[in-house]
Formats: sequence, structure tokens, C-alpha cells
Amino acid sequence: MTIETDLRAAADKATADSLLLHQIVHGDAETTVSTEGGPVKSVAKAIDDVEASVAASTATITQAVDDADASRAAAELARDQAVDARDAALGAVGTVAVSETDAAPASLASKIEAGVGLEATIANSGGDERLAISVTPQVHAGALVALARGFI
Repeated sequence: MTIETDLRAAADKATADSLLLHQIVHGDAETTVSTEGGPVKSVAKAIDDVEASVAASTATITQAVDDADASRAAAELARDQAVDARDAALGAVGTVAVSETDAAPASLASKIEAGVGLEATIANSGGDERLAISVTPQVHAGALVALARGFI
């Protein structure tokens, strides 16, 4: 080998490498260049691949944010419904309904309607209250007349 041959070989190698580098720098978004070290993407292909990856990640993140928003809205609705149910339950504490269609539950004492011979009173008012119900026998006038006739 002579210096001239060595220089020519080095120049040929530099020219070949320069052509490879030119393809890597100036290739389009589909170009992959084969090199001694393996395939190398062109700059345009590398940028295109990164942009595609960013777009896919952005779509995934956007979906996750939308899902989180939907979950938050569902949780807020469930919280509001639980608060309403709690308030209704607290409002019903100490009340009774005559039937399941009773539109105005109230205290037990107010739901008892005393009549002839029946009296309802609250014992130990303000303390450990009890509802006292007393029955006074009532004799019907017709029954007295029938009884009197039985003795005559």
C-alpha cells in the first residue's frame, strides 16, 4: 500500500460515509438507512415517530382525564344522594307513619286519636317519655235499657 492508495481508500470511505450521513439527514419520514452498525432512522423519520408517540400519549392522557372527570361527577352525585338520604333519615328519627302511604309521619302521640273511653297522655314529659293509654268503660244507653228490662 502506498500513501496514494491509502488516501484514495480513506477518501472513498469518507465519500461513502458522507452519502450515508446525507441519507440520514435528508431522508424522508419513511427512510431507514443501513449502516455497518445497523439500521438508522432518518432525522425526519425519528421526528415523525416521536410526534406519533406524543400524539398517542396525548390521546391516552386525554381519555384518562375524561374518565377522571366522569368518575368525579359520579362520586359527587353519589355523595349528594347520600347526603339527601342521611338528611331524610335524620328527619324521620322519632317519627312514625300509620301506613307506608302516610304522607306526614309524626310523633307517636300525635298519631293516636283518642275517642270515647280512650285517653292517651305522655308520661314523664321531657324525660324518658312513655305514652300512657287508658280505657274508661263506657256503657251505651241502649245497653242500660236492655239490662233494666232484664231485671223487670
